[in-house]
Amino acid sequence: MNTEDKNNASSNAFPVDLETTLKLEEGYWYDTLGLTKREHFAGLIMQAEKIHHGASGKYSFNPKDAARSAVECADALIIELGKGGAS
Repeated sequence: MNTEDKNNASSNAFPVDLETTLKLEEGYWYDTLGLTKREHFAGLIMQAEKIHHGASGKYSFNPKDAARSAVECADALIIELGKGGAS
C-alpha cells in the first residue's frame, strides 16, 4: 500500500488481502471491504460524544449535530495523519 492510499479518507479502515478473501468466499465479490477510515473515525468520535454528553444528563445529545461534528473531526484527523511528521 503506498502512502497516498494509506492517508486517503476513502481507503479501507481495516484492509485485507482481496485475493485471500475471494479464495475464502468463492463466488462472492465485494465492492468494498468494510468501513472507510473516515466512517470508522467518525463513528468512534460520535460514540465518544454520546458517552460524554449522555453520562451526566446535564447535556443534551443532538444526533444531527453530533454527526456533523464527528465528520468534521474525522476529516481533521485524516488531514493531520496525512501530514506525517512526529508521532
